[in-house]
Amino acid sequence: MGFPLDQDGNVLVPADRVEEYQAKWREKNQSAGVAGDVTRLLKIGANNLALDTRYLVGAIPVIGEPIVKAVDAADKWLHGKSSKEYLEGLIEYEQASLTPQMRQARAEDWWDEKNSRLGPAWSDPRSYMAALTESVPGTAATMVPAMALARAAYGAKLAAGATKEVAAKVAARTAMFSGAVLEGAQGGAQSARSVSDDIVRMTPAQLAGSQAMRQLMAQGLSFEDARAALAKDAAT
Repeated sequence: MGFPLDQDGNVLVPADRVEEYQAKWREKNQSAGVAGDVTRLLKIGANNLALDTRYLVGAIPVIGEPIVKAVDAADKWLHGKSSKEYLEGLIEYEQASLTPQMRQARAEDWWDEKNSRLGPAWSDPRSYMAALTESVPGTAATMVPAMALARAAYGAKLAAGATKEVAAKVAARTAMFSGAVLEGAQGGAQSARSVSDDIVRMTPAQLAGSQAMRQLMAQGLSFEDARAALAKDAAT
């Protein structure tokens, strides 16, 4: 549409033409229906999995942080952004291009805190569809290693002289245990990342009551640096 870009590649749209730009963007990029929503939800799930993996790798002692920094450097060279910023941008794009009905369904609450009862998501089939579809990449990522370990355990037991029945039971236990561990790690990473992201979005007013923030700023840190340190600490 001929609008200029800022240094990060974002379109600079005049205030009086925002609605026009958004309408044309939706016309060009918005999902046409269920199939389009499914494709976008799978991409959202895959990109969230990549963010979770980034967090898990970064938490590895000694080698984790250098690995993340190396990946960030590569993404900055390729895309002009860190891997976190790049993946979050992809997620925002896919979310914005969902149908209005699916965007509304994803925003619905499963629990109504105000009235202490089940939220509207429970009665909306699209909410189930969104949650299940977005979880597919993560589920697949934990199943593949679990199945590989189960096959290895099965083969090892057979090689040691066990019957097929005994080997099958060992394989099943191995798959169940390894799958639970992997799913737990992924869930923990997602929760920690969510908490960290929430803190980064908080304003000075929202963090005014935080004793940790006051202590960090008393040490000479700016509000932004103190907030970043608090977010990093909350994620570990």
